[in-house]
Order: sequence, then structure tokens, then C-alpha cells
Amino acid sequence: MTNVADAPESVRAMLGTLSEGQLILPYSVVQEIISWREPDALPDGPDWLLGVIPWRRWKLPVVSAERLGGGGFTAPARKAHIVVCNLLTGDEEMPCVGVVTQNVPQLVRADAETVALAEEMAETPWAAAQLLYNGAYSWVPDFQALAGALPRPSLT
Repeated sequence: MTNVADAPESVRAMLGTLSEGQLILPYSVVQEIISWREPDALPDGPDWLLGVIPWRRWKLPVVSAERLGGGGFTAPARKAHIVVCNLLTGDEEMPCVGVVTQNVPQLVRADAETVALAEEMAETPWAAAQLLYNGAYSWVPDFQALAGALPRPSLT
């Protein structure tokens, strides 16, 4: 267990804009940020799974952060990007997932002055944390839950 006194004063993160709210991604999970491209749909996938795109030697699953967060899907804007995030599972067949943001995420520092716990939280199994970043509703995805929910057979 980490002692609060040993916790870092600030954490580097990537902040992406969604149609409603923001997405905060720990900097350590971000592999790459790529321009939006339409994924190949998976007919039997959940509504939050937009499809797959070729990325390096894998078929990268691309998810809608809005749908994961309990909202509706907003068609990606001209400036939309896919943030490739490590799922942290050690799975060599599906090591990453792409998360759509409406812009190029910005590198930020999250600290006690910029982050507070959100008092009213939306119901979603996909959030590891729901926060206020500089007063705006933001959330951090639960990558372990997401990795467990991604349909495996259709991605190979």
C-alpha cells in the first residue's frame, strides 16, 4: 500500500475533449496518438466498440469514449483522434485499444489544485475514476474492465 506522503505531488496525463466532458488518460498508458480514420465495423460488437483499424501488426479495437461514459456517440469532428492505449494486461494478441477523442489530447499535470473527485457520478462500469479537472467533468477509463469486455474472436 502506498503511503500518501510518498504519492507524487502531480501526475502527467493526457486530457482529451469529448462531446460532453473530458477524458483523462494516464500518460504512462498512451502508446501513440493517430488521426481519425473510420474503423471497420464489427457487426456483433457492443455499441461502444466502433470497429477495428490496422495498427502495427494488430487489428486495433476502437471504442467510443462517449458511449463508454454513458452518453451517446457523437460523430468524430474533423480534428478527432484515436489515442492508442496500452490495456496493461500483458496480452500479446490484443495489447492496446484505441479511444476516440474530439481533438488532439493535451499533456497536462494533474495535482491537488486541478483535480477533485466528482460528487455526482454517472453510472458506468468503464470508469476507474470520475473527476473534476479544472472544474470540468472528466473520467479515467478502467482498462482492465475494458480489456475483459472486448470481444476476442472477432478481433483476430
